[in-house]
Amino acid sequence: MKQHQATLDQLSPCELADAITWLQTLPVAIEIGGIRVAHASWQTRDIDCIDGALKDAGKFTPDFLAMSEDPGSDLNDAIENVLKGPELQRPNGHSIVDKAGHQRDSVRIKWHEDGTGRTYRQHHLGSDEVPDVEIATGDLANVDIYPP
Repeated sequence: MKQHQATLDQLSPCELADAITWLQTLPVAIEIGGIRVAHASWQTRDIDCIDGALKDAGKFTPDFLAMSEDPGSDLNDAIENVLKGPELQRPNGHSIVDKAGHQRDSVRIKWHEDGTGRTYRQHHLGSDEVPDVEIATGDLANVDIYPP
């Protein structure tokens, strides 16, 4: 809400409309000549999911945005992974309160590195209040790791 309000405070209604129109033209991810670009994380399965939904609903239409906000849906998960980066659930009983005061039971990981054999603390992005407990290999099965 604070980020959204800051945008509204900085842009006139006309500037906001122009920005939204421009943002609606942008791709979710680009792959050109072996170079991949995504806002946060290149996750092929998730990019394919988003692209499929965009083809069905139209490019960033209100219908697409409404579909993307359904918590736990494949589309919502795909958007979270590509635009913010994959997260793992923390081990039972481990959570933190983030800087905005929200209780978090997941941790954003270093998706660009292989987490095999690492602990949550070694493989996370953010607070050091993450347990130094090894990540179960199966928990990383759905994360595309970047090639060397």
